[in-house]
Amino acid sequence: MAVGHSLEVISDTGATSPLYTADQIAAEQLAIDVLGLPETHAIWATLREQLRDDMAMQKPDGPLTLERSLTLWATFLTIRECAGDVARPKIIWGVENSAHQWGGINFPGSGVAGDNPDNIYRSSFINGISSYEVRGVRPAHAPTQFSIEVTRGGPGFFLLSPQTPGTPDLGDQVALFSDRDLIVDADGRFTVTLDTKPANGRINHIQIELGPQAVNFRDSLSDWSARPHQLDIIRTDGPAAGPQLTRDEIIRRTLIDMPAFTLFWALFKNHWLGTPAVNTLPQAVPRDGGWGFLAGGHFDLADDEAILVTTIPAGARYTGVQVTNPWMMANDGALAFTSRNMSQVTPNAQGEVTYVISKRDVGAPNWIDTTGLRQGIVIFRWQQTAANTQAHTLLRDFRIVKVADIGNLLPPDTPWVSVEQRADELARRTASYHLRLQ
Repeated sequence: MAVGHSLEVISDTGATSPLYTADQIAAEQLAIDVLGLPETHAIWATLREQLRDDMAMQKPDGPLTLERSLTLWATFLTIRECAGDVARPKIIWGVENSAHQWGGINFPGSGVAGDNPDNIYRSSFINGISSYEVRGVRPAHAPTQFSIEVTRGGPGFFLLSPQTPGTPDLGDQVALFSDRDLIVDADGRFTVTLDTKPANGRINHIQIELGPQAVNFRDSLSDWSARPHQLDIIRTDGPAAGPQLTRDEIIRRTLIDMPAFTLFWALFKNHWLGTPAVNTLPQAVPRDGGWGFLAGGHFDLADDEAILVTTIPAGARYTGVQVTNPWMMANDGALAFTSRNMSQVTPNAQGEVTYVISKRDVGAPNWIDTTGLRQGIVIFRWQQTAANTQAHTLLRDFRIVKVADIGNLLPPDTPWVSVEQRADELARRTASYHLRLQ
């Protein structure tokens, strides 16, 4: 038996992206419809009251960014619910903080927490009482890193271990399978099996658990012209499938799950990484499954202040930094320098990268734009690092400085960026980001 959703790439706008499928367009349209429901706005009214005393609401930028955050959480949840039939699994792109237009719709974006614009996040939902296969094609211009992570939980709920200074992730991981272990054929094709049995000699196998789980696919792009993997999932064995999920049932589940789901993610930032003090950056910590390192913290800057931070790539195949709003939600990375990866920075002679994080562009080559925000969260990532990488070696310097002093704090040979050069850089950034839609 093979029950699934065969991949259908649609092309009414000429798009050939593996992300542009009939399932994707249907999910995004339903998410837009949910945004307009009076029930959604009634839930949001209650949530605003519940979040009134949250730490993010105590500074001006928290209230200013709450509405967009509510929108992104609601669209993300709806898209997840659209993929919630474990007997007929489908893979849907659930996290995309940048708005886009395709398939005849204007999608406002979707997100969850600390969403990296270098990552393409897709998910499917399964249950360990069945067996599944993920079938894929590795593109010729492949991402820097590709991983399949199985986590406990369903579309509308997550499981969270207690947050500590050393736990950047949820702690709900069942298995992690990366492209370091992926075996593909001469055409780049592969099949990954998922069931509760050990591999017993099978290649490309992930052992899952009984119960509801998510299968999360992550394409990490150091080069935004790289293509995401083409992916499909089918159920190969299991109990008889029940009735298909209807549109009304998906909406019903979305509205039921929305209050708790939104509060979960609105509050996640409060204890993330053990709640380090504002304007500090503790040393990096390892990710669940050992696939990289992460560092981060909250910032609160005066109008005349900036963050000056130097990182050490340490041989990682991927490094990146980004800023988010106070709710840990990313602003539109296609339209501003809210992030930079290793292909978008100018290192010094030693290979180190010094970032300037500020509201105002002073012409520093590695400027990160807070998009007018004084309060927010900054996140640093290192992926596919060497096996002997030590977390304490990845950060060299973190300071709050006066914007007026930056010219004297950076080396004399700094290649300063003119207004015209920055405008050209931003235009190229926007164009390259949107390649993932084409």
